[in-house]
Amino acid sequence: MLTARDVQGKIITIPENIPKERLVEWQTNQYYCPCCTAELILKAGQIKIPHFAHKKTSACTASSEPESEYHLLGKRKLFQWFVNNHIEPEMEPYLPEIRKRPDILIYYKEQSYAIEFQCSPISEEVFLSRTKSYQGAGIKPIWILAEKRIKRKKTRKYSLSAFQWLFAMNTVQSPMIFTFCPDKQKLYMLEPLTPFSPRTTFSQLAVLPLSNTLPQILFSTNKTWKFHFTEEWRAQRKSWAIHSVKTAKQSNPFFNGLYKNGLSPAWIPSEIGLPVEGMVMIETSAVEWQGWIFMDCLQNKKIGSRIYRSQIYHSFQRRISNGQIRLRTLPMISAKNPFLAVDAYLTLLVKLEILEFGGKGIYLIKNKLNLPTSSVEYVQLESSIYSKLSEMILL
Repeated sequence: MLTARDVQGKIITIPENIPKERLVEWQTNQYYCPCCTAELILKAGQIKIPHFAHKKTSACTASSEPESEYHLLGKRKLFQWFVNNHIEPEMEPYLPEIRKRPDILIYYKEQSYAIEFQCSPISEEVFLSRTKSYQGAGIKPIWILAEKRIKRKKTRKYSLSAFQWLFAMNTVQSPMIFTFCPDKQKLYMLEPLTPFSPRTTFSQLAVLPLSNTLPQILFSTNKTWKFHFTEEWRAQRKSWAIHSVKTAKQSNPFFNGLYKNGLSPAWIPSEIGLPVEGMVMIETSAVEWQGWIFMDCLQNKKIGSRIYRSQIYHSFQRRISNGQIRLRTLPMISAKNPFLAVDAYLTLLVKLEILEFGGKGIYLIKNKLNLPTSSVEYVQLESSIYSKLSEMILL
């Protein structure tokens, strides 16, 4: 930690660099934890960043996991960033009402924010507990992930673990994750997060040097859904089909459902597995949850048949209840209605002239989804669908 109480009870923050002539003075003073009042020791060497630590293994309720040099440096750089932009931060303040100690606390436009720079994995339980504690106290948490933890697979394709998805913030229309590299003094913004599957997501990367970036970027809210990754998504959808043919097992409920409905993973209609607004809330891949909607509600309907939105909701909820559709845990995104993605998918099917909206939650089957009978036909149908999708996105 970088803050402590001195013998007079005053909160002090240790300097980033202690001059040699003052080091003995700092080391001979006594320091105490602002949270548990236990005595602390000052660790300051030639290499390590000066910091305080509990003398023994601590049972301090506000003490977090051991801090790395990277973490200590990151807190300092972020703290100074707020100071430089005239936002008064508090370093490691102890909040007795919730028994938590965020890395940094700021107050901006009548709202308190807890800034947490996370460099090492912690359990989902701990993450959610801290987040809910802040939210319950009226404090908005902003979790910033260490940049070195992000795994980029291609230019705009990333692999995010379930733990990293917890960092998603903003809105369901425009979810984002902030990462930070204290060595480079750069903030990075992955936005909008557009998940294809539980781990694979597409996103644009904005590189934001602290020297010319305002902290207000952390508080901005974009509620407009935009999709920038048509060709990347299309390639991933093709890859999924090829891979699934080799690995599909009938013991998997989804592939078992495909076989029972006479569908091949390689030739699933291209209208299944399309990007739509709100799908960040659904952990299950778009191919699967849209495939369930097709098999449960659309496949056996004749042209002109009615289908009620409530029926689709009921079927979707049933798949959630039995674990065949899984939702993401997104503690920093509010208004998490999984049916938003279902509604967006139905709207897309209307635009693709598969469905026709009949008003009052009623849809009519306008055209059947085309089931290809050959690889040549599949290529033609797939090309047609993505051509239409590109035109819609450009509108």
